This record gives sequence, structure tokens and C-alpha cells, in this order.
Amino acid sequence: MRARVRTYQVARESLESDLHRTPTLRELGAYLGVTVPEVMELDDIATASSYLIPLSMTGDGPSGLLVGSAVGPEEAAELVAMRDAVKAALLRITERQRQVLVLHFLEGFQKSEVADALGIDRSRVTQLIQQGLHNLRNELRAHESDHND
Repeated sequence: MRARVRTYQVARESLESDLHRTPTLRELGAYLGVTVPEVMELDDIATASSYLIPLSMTGDGPSGLLVGSAVGPEEAAELVAMRDAVKAALLRITERQRQVLVLHFLEGFQKSEVADALGIDRSRVTQLIQQGLHNLRNELRAHESDHND
């Protein structure tokens, strides 16, 4: 899996250099010869593994963890907690809902493009977005109430 993630990262960097912008999931999939859902999985793994970087590897000082950009410790902890809550909530909705939400909201695909990428009707995409957002909100509310008790 590590080799596949590294291949994904190299492909992403190469396409960014060639296109002078961030490549779409579809472009990455075509470049790598994999499906959009497979690219999404590789991106999730690559993002998760690079989010927390040992400082000793960056040469920025004593060993520790660097989270995102320059934020204070409270903000960093809050961002990590929020990210973890959203990731956990995303894992509790259906795979199809998760794919549709990521393609539409994070990758900027139009509903018709999501439909084409996943081989489903546009009306089904709309339905999955509504269901996915509803389920995601419920999961986040449940998480929030569990941690506020």
C-alpha cells in the first residue's frame, strides 16, 4: 500500500507541475489507470499520513508534531479534534454517500459529473447528497453531545 500511495503522490506532483493547478480526481485516475473511488482512497491515505508530520523530519526544531499551518496549541488541538470527528462521522455514513459528498463538495464536481464518475443518475446524486448531509449532521451532533456530557 505504501508504494501505491507514493505512486499517487508522485503522479499528483507531476500533474500539478504539468497543469499548473491541482489535478482533479478524474485526471489522477486517468494518469494512474485507476477509478475515481480508488483515487479517493489513495488521497485519504496520503492526506492522513501527511497531516501530522514529525518536526524532526522538517528541521524545524525539537521532535514533536506539526499540525497544519502556524496556529496556536489550542487551535491546533481543536482542528485535530474537529478533523477526527468529521472523519469518524464520514466513516459511519454509507460508502456511496461519502463518495458523492467528497466529489461534489471537496473536488468541486457538478452533480452531472458525479453521476458520470460513479455511473449513476443525476437524480440519485441529489438524493445521496441530501441523505449523506443529513446522516453526517446526525453523526456530528451525536459526537458533540457525547463529548459535552
